[in-house]
Amino acid sequence: MTEQKEGKECGCPYCEVEGHAPDSELCAPCEIVIVECVHCGQPVRDGAEVCPHCGKPPK
Repeated sequence: MTEQKEGKECGCPYCEVEGHAPDSELCAPCEIVIVECVHCGQPVRDGAEVCPHCGKPPK
């Protein structure tokens, strides 16, 4: 897991920072680009092979 940056909020499923910026495609604390899974609509890391929420390919 990527190290978090202090004092920033996040909404991605890859770090544990509370709060989020739903309109942002970049998770500021862990600097991961987040996209929406086409199958379940949940946030997923861009380039991920499998969505962590539904288990299907996100694109």
